[in-house]
Amino acid sequence: MFASLLASILFLSQAQPPPRPPQDLFALQLSVQAGADQQISTGTARPVLRIKSGTRLRVRWSAVNQQKSGTLRDVTLHVVVDKENAIGQAAAGKPGADVVYESALVMDFVPQAKSSGDFTIEPPAAGTYLVRVETLGTTPVHAASIDLQVNP
Repeated sequence: MFASLLASILFLSQAQPPPRPPQDLFALQLSVQAGADQQISTGTARPVLRIKSGTRLRVRWSAVNQQKSGTLRDVTLHVVVDKENAIGQAAAGKPGADVVYESALVMDFVPQAKSSGDFTIEPPAAGTYLVRVETLGTTPVHAASIDLQVNP
């Protein structure tokens, strides 16, 4: 019995820890501010910001290449504020006809490189909108999103 206990202890001491999930290539952060109200997303959740119509929006985003080595080439950072039918609906592949704002930046990300943007937009009409920053040209696509509910 002692021998089997000792063998079990030796086996467990040599066992490898479970593999860790690979680290995301990018750390994305998206912030939408309207007056004193603000929501922040890092891609793990999709918060909702509810505002009154007529409130100007300030949108800030950042993307950091978290790799310790290797350059990520031709990464497109795509930022969009687009009309949607309901809070939480799946993000459309392409912006619709009611797009409020759209921009794209293509760059090479050396290890630990950061890119960021900060802009304001006129208040959109009452309705539901998706504010999203995403990487295109990476596998997988990395994204951070905030739903925006503009009330009359």
